[in-house]
Amino acid sequence: VRKSLVADRVVELAKSHSHAVATRVHLMVALLEDRDVEPSRWRAHLEVAERSLLPRGTSIDPPVLADDVLELLDECTDASGALVVAERLIAELSDPSNLPDEEEENPAPVIWSEGADPYAFKVDADDVFCLSSSHRPVIHQIDVLNESVDPSRGDILLKVSVEAATSEPLLHSYERECPALQIEETKTFRDIRMVPNFVELASLDEQLQGNLLVEVIVGGEVVGRHRKPITFLAYNQWLHHPQNFDSLSAFVHPNHPSLAPVIQRARELLGERTEDPSTEGYQRLDRERWSAMAESVYDALCELDLAYSNPPASFEGFGQKVRTPDRVLEERAATCLDSAVLMASCLEAVGLDSVLVIVQGHAFVGLLMGGNVARAMGAMDPQGGVVPNPNDILDLFSKNHFIPIETTTITVGLRESFADAIASARSHFTREA
Repeated sequence: VRKSLVADRVVELAKSHSHAVATRVHLMVALLEDRDVEPSRWRAHLEVAERSLLPRGTSIDPPVLADDVLELLDECTDASGALVVAERLIAELSDPSNLPDEEEENPAPVIWSEGADPYAFKVDADDVFCLSSSHRPVIHQIDVLNESVDPSRGDILLKVSVEAATSEPLLHSYERECPALQIEETKTFRDIRMVPNFVELASLDEQLQGNLLVEVIVGGEVVGRHRKPITFLAYNQWLHHPQNFDSLSAFVHPNHPSLAPVIQRARELLGERTEDPSTEGYQRLDRERWSAMAESVYDALCELDLAYSNPPASFEGFGQKVRTPDRVLEERAATCLDSAVLMASCLEAVGLDSVLVIVQGHAFVGLLMGGNVARAMGAMDPQGGVVPNPNDILDLFSKNHFIPIETTTITVGLRESFADAIASARSHFTREA
């Protein structure tokens, strides 16, 4: 709890300071939340945080950041002392003599591709593409430089396509025309939307290496070409990255036909226990009724006798493959992510809102206690779908806005009652932060 308070305070302090300070603060918070990591690994975690949190084009020396963060952590003997250190560190970083020059605050200069082509390129694009996040553009910006093509040859055509070992392109090609560029003139292209080929992407059982091929065409002739490597993840692979946290919900399928027997069994159990088998969601304003519905779903899943499948050691990097509910029921096995997604799907199927809770190396589900809670949670994230601040999550938990439910306990060998599953999940909120 102390570290969460410190992190919250540091973020507040950063709001009135420069962008460079804010990026440092984000990294401090990232390490504050990882306080249980062995000290020898703090710097490695810092580098991971830098890659995931720094805005594009920002360049900061990781060792300097590590020193700042370690100084803060080492002197955080109590809440008040930590705040003093944090305020002092922010003040030091805000001193103009300690900040980069204004030019360094801006994105780094364009580094043009090298080659013999008369057009050069700078491509700002993601290195990884996953189906569950296909609503986000893979290319953010393309800069082209005319080094030697006579502008009298006519307008230019920018074409972007994908090279990969598939029968059909994984992303449909993109084209845009613009007037001819003078020699040494540059042109920046934004709002580049490559439409996913969902049929082909859904057939990827394993990740696949490919290239984004960027071409400039003048008068039907290719006058510039640039390739940028990209990894296409398997259709069921979830990418563990702050920008992709909301994509985990893409694996929740409440309307899948394979869930029908589970929901029917849940209704039978509910009827036996309450003499009313209806799964009416929040229509009845009764928290005990909502809990009874969730317990019936939980017990119906327990009757499936699923095997627990050990997940990879960590979600970091490319995350892990997630079994959709139909695959779980078909294979009769589930990891923590699989079981959480399955439970969430079933809760949604009976009209109850749910959340997926991610903690270090683990995942479980939460039952929202009321239909208005989801809207309140959405207000905590400007883009909606994710509540990233641990203090906001603790606040929701302390106000009983959601009930955490451990879901690996529906599997054989880890079986627990519904009440014990709740107690197990609650332990994640009562340990030292």
